[in-house]
Amino acid sequence: MAVPTWLESDQNVFISSPYSLAIAIKKIASDRFHIGILYKNLKNELQVLHFAFHHDLRNERLDNSYHWVNIRLNRTRAKGVVYQCELIASKKAKIPYGITYKGGQINKSGYYSSALNEVGLTCTTFILAVFEAQVGIKLVDWQSWESRPEDTQFVNHMVSAMRERNKKNTNPTIPEAHIKSVEEDICIRIRPEELTASAKFSIAELPVDFLKVQLPASEIKAALL
Repeated sequence: MAVPTWLESDQNVFISSPYSLAIAIKKIASDRFHIGILYKNLKNELQVLHFAFHHDLRNERLDNSYHWVNIRLNRTRAKGVVYQCELIASKKAKIPYGITYKGGQINKSGYYSSALNEVGLTCTTFILAVFEAQVGIKLVDWQSWESRPEDTQFVNHMVSAMRERNKKNTNPTIPEAHIKSVEEDICIRIRPEELTASAKFSIAELPVDFLKVQLPASEIKAALL
């Protein structure tokens, strides 16, 4: 399938564009994606702030593995998010991994404040947590999300990945109690391609609900897989 016109990959176009924020997405497995916040810093360098895994927050130069969808914020609000992205990156907060989003935020100090009964964040919900706290924008109506059979498979995969990581370290880095919390939590997963697709909509149309985002999300998935 052809790549949608609103799903971009030309770094020079982004540098010269009026936009300074986007949701960047890349394929990391045969059927899975990873996302982060793409932003232009004060030096006009392109950085991706992304939550890679449990206690693994990264701020890296954009590479050619990513596509992205621009977030059409006005310049003042966008600058505020860019400033906060750099602050969050500098704090190197130890964010726990958890799949179901319940409203947690990355606060103005650059640290994670969990919601009640929230286990942690994913690469997707990390972005939600940043935007809701920093500019008061809900990209998606996360409470409208539906649980799907594939979500259970994803939980099992991530639980296995956490336990496997512990086996490779002399001292386990992820407490078994936390892994059990991920395993036992009710799983309603916002997928990376779904949140990326939300950026296609105007700010006035946000937040988009589960059903509205499915078509553009499927277009992203078909184009990148």
